[in-house]
Amino acid sequence: MSQNLTLKSKNLRRNFEREKRKKTILKSALYLFSKKGFYNTKMEEIADRALISKGLLYFYFDSKEKILEEIMNSIYKDFLPKLQNILKLNLSPLEKLKKFIKFEFDFYKKNKKFVKLIYEIFQEEVYFLKRKFPFFREIHLKEKEILEKIIEEGIKNGIFKKIEPEFGCFLLSSIFHYVFLKGVVLKNYNKIVEIFLKGILKDEKDR
Repeated sequence: MSQNLTLKSKNLRRNFEREKRKKTILKSALYLFSKKGFYNTKMEEIADRALISKGLLYFYFDSKEKILEEIMNSIYKDFLPKLQNILKLNLSPLEKLKKFIKFEFDFYKKNKKFVKLIYEIFQEEVYFLKRKFPFFREIHLKEKEILEKIIEEGIKNGIFKKIEPEFGCFLLSSIFHYVFLKGVVLKNYNKIVEIFLKGILKDEKDR
């Protein structure tokens, strides 16, 4: 009985150490990816940063792509369910749009290094993420679909102008792209809402 408990305790400790080391690897990789770029980071640099041997790193991950995939899985774990919940809320399309923008803004604030990395990879090789990681393409399409539904609902209710929902998605994505990639400092998401809804035209009273 005592031997079984001792063995179980050792296994738990071993698993805990493995998970701890794995998290250290992911944290080290994300730091280097965001600082040097994904393509410029070498596996040995990740090992050095994580204070482990290169051989041990390959025991956990056999490539940078696998490390990036694990980072993406952990960060995007609850992304879609939370975004989809916005559609179910009993709110006006305008309030849903604000919720959508706030969600994206908060996600960026929480995961700045990761979001900047994703945008930089897109700039270097636009199809890399979608080709290597099909689930990322699915997230991107669902995200676009949710925003289009909000815009369509707003047009139907006479709240938004009659524009192509896809064009509206493109405009908002462009704003996100600039803010997130350039690291523009915004105190809150309301500035994005204002720019998207009103454009760059001043109110008549301010002209």
